[in-house]
Amino acid sequence: MLKKALLLPMLLVAAVACFAELPRLAVADFTVGSDNPKLKYVGKGLAEMIAVNLASSRSIVLIDRSARDEILREQEFSLSVAADPSRQIQIGKLLSARYFLTGEVLDMDSAVLVSCRITSVETGEIVWVDKNFGPLADYDGISRRLASSALAGLGLSPGGNVAAVPAPAPSAPIAAREEVILGFSRAVDHFDKGELTEAVAELRSAKVIDPDNAAVNWYLAKLTGNSPRFQVDLERFAPVYNPASLGFLERGAVYGWFSNANTYSLGTMPNFGINLTMSHDDILGLEYYEDFGKLGVGFMKPIGRDLGISAEAELAGHTGSISSPDYFELTQKAATMIDTGNVSYGALVGFGYRLKPGLSVGIQGRAAYINTGMVYSGPGLSLETDTSNPFYYYPDAAKVYYGLVAGLAYRDDRSLEAEFELVWSNQAEFYIVPPVGGFSSSEAGEILLGSVPVVISTAVTKGFLDKTLFASLRSVGEIGTDDRDILAARIIPGLEWWPLRWLAVRAAYEFDYLQASVNAV
Repeated sequence: MLKKALLLPMLLVAAVACFAELPRLAVADFTVGSDNPKLKYVGKGLAEMIAVNLASSRSIVLIDRSARDEILREQEFSLSVAADPSRQIQIGKLLSARYFLTGEVLDMDSAVLVSCRITSVETGEIVWVDKNFGPLADYDGISRRLASSALAGLGLSPGGNVAAVPAPAPSAPIAAREEVILGFSRAVDHFDKGELTEAVAELRSAKVIDPDNAAVNWYLAKLTGNSPRFQVDLERFAPVYNPASLGFLERGAVYGWFSNANTYSLGTMPNFGINLTMSHDDILGLEYYEDFGKLGVGFMKPIGRDLGISAEAELAGHTGSISSPDYFELTQKAATMIDTGNVSYGALVGFGYRLKPGLSVGIQGRAAYINTGMVYSGPGLSLETDTSNPFYYYPDAAKVYYGLVAGLAYRDDRSLEAEFELVWSNQAEFYIVPPVGGFSSSEAGEILLGSVPVVISTAVTKGFLDKTLFASLRSVGEIGTDDRDILAARIIPGLEWWPLRWLAVRAAYEFDYLQASVNAV
């Protein structure tokens, strides 16, 4: 068991070290030699198309355009000097890059000559040079060929989108195909200026002509790709996100969240043999109340192209009670209230690894200290967690508990997402077994120490209308691990609409099923 416990951290450290050694490449906008105003931004477009193809390789870490520009802004540097060889080394070091790719586009009337080179930031040596001459309408072929040549020049393997022989060009007139690269180039310029609405409009026009272009789709997903955030709090001992999603991280983030749920019942619960109506005549009335709140703060960070890590601290409070206006017997002690409240302090660490462009796996560990056991209060007794109190049950339950989450996540380019999550914890859970005939019986019931169930969750989400509308279906199953033999299921269909980039409207309905071999609450 110890060997297994040590093996996982060793593998994770090895994976982090492996990704840390991947070469980092920065791509500068190409200069343009032309008097034609329509080619003004084509240097940005071709550079980004090559960058997107390079990004599909698992052998290199491409520095994101937004991250690149932000770093240079902070250092009061401009990429306009990137064509100067003496400045390339300095810029590359600022970006922590090993290699720096630059290029030029020369207008040759009916064709363009695209020349590229890669400079080693460490030595200043030009390690690769290549060029491509052809019509601008062959933008896809130009970017694929040069990306493939660049990877080969660095001794690296190509990615899925990089091929020596490019994909067939869209069946559209040459002028229309040229408009794809020109519109994409304008979109990149709008993106740089923060004009996102204009950028999206240009990208959508380009997508109509070339719907399968990787760069166009990547930027559209980035700018309009609202991710469905309709999360379900699976259980109080489970994380709010699937750790497999860390494999898809593109940039780091710091986050915080809060959730609260409460139940207050004044009704009948015949399955538990407890009457929850108000007391009158000879009927013993019981009131059940439960409130649960959870606060978390954490961060997520990508390491390389395919590995992501996260850490989170959480504080949770659980208040639960069953009370009666009259006395009832429970484990031979008279009481009017049973309080099951506790506070927990937890920490979570997660890892996600992308196996391929659309598939990721993840694992997350959790440790939480719960500071109270079971408090059993009789008349005149306070609810303080004093273990010397004779009415304090299971003091050994106040300790550190552990949990483990395994996840699988899938995403494709057509707005389809699916995920699977398995959650286990050894966390304690108290339950009350009433005497035969209910709590109004003269017999005594029992307070028992059980354990939380294993949780299995699956979800499928489909995006529509350029990822502004999502339809989702989630199922949550719980399998008991104690004598109650709980089997529970939740089916949750939902819709999520993003009328604005920062605003989402969500609606869902939940179908519940529960069975147990022991009547308990």
